[in-house]
Amino acid sequence: MKQVNEISSRFQEDFTKHDAADLANLFTADGVFVVGAGTSLKGQDAIKQFYAKYFDGPGKKVSDFTTLRPRWKRSESSVMELGRSVIRPLCPKARR
Repeated sequence: MKQVNEISSRFQEDFTKHDAADLANLFTADGVFVVGAGTSLKGQDAIKQFYAKYFDGPGKKVSDFTTLRPRWKRSESSVMELGRSVIRPLCPKARR
């Protein structure tokens, strides 16, 4: 579980830095990331493209990403983080 917690922390750091490439590299080549209401992104390229577009659009104004009270669901070949995420907006003068 220590490795899973470390990856979760790195995800939050990379999200806060708006680094789509590093976010995608946290996943295996065929990894799946479920966004919002069940939209699935499969593979590092899809995840990178999604976040690059997000950070170039509405994500420009995001300063922080935190998962509150994360829980983990494990299977033989995967781990899923379940929890409520909080995305905080930037202060108006912080980044343009």
